[in-house]
Amino acid sequence: LLCKVAKEVFSKSRANMNAAAINNLISKFLELNEPRNRLAHGLWVPFKDGGTVHHVSRNSFKSIDAANQAEKLEELANELSNLRGQLDQEFYNLVFTHKL
Repeated sequence: LLCKVAKEVFSKSRANMNAAAINNLISKFLELNEPRNRLAHGLWVPFKDGGTVHHVSRNSFKSIDAANQAEKLEELANELSNLRGQLDQEFYNLVFTHKL
């Protein structure tokens, strides 16, 4: 929800600056939210089958067991770290390039 609010605020307050770039990056964070939800609201068993996540969907009540997740989670963590760096750069550009 906070990501959606941030996108709306940047679209309205910084439309003539770099709001589009910031909104694009926030959208990428939102795309990665599903794997985060499975891990955050599920059961992580790091020592079973290369890292297993057990999760039950709140919408469908369907149980999902996903094995070999450790490597995938490392890749996602790296991707999120890169996105954060890009977002930091856009905020820097917003502050120092546009002289707010």
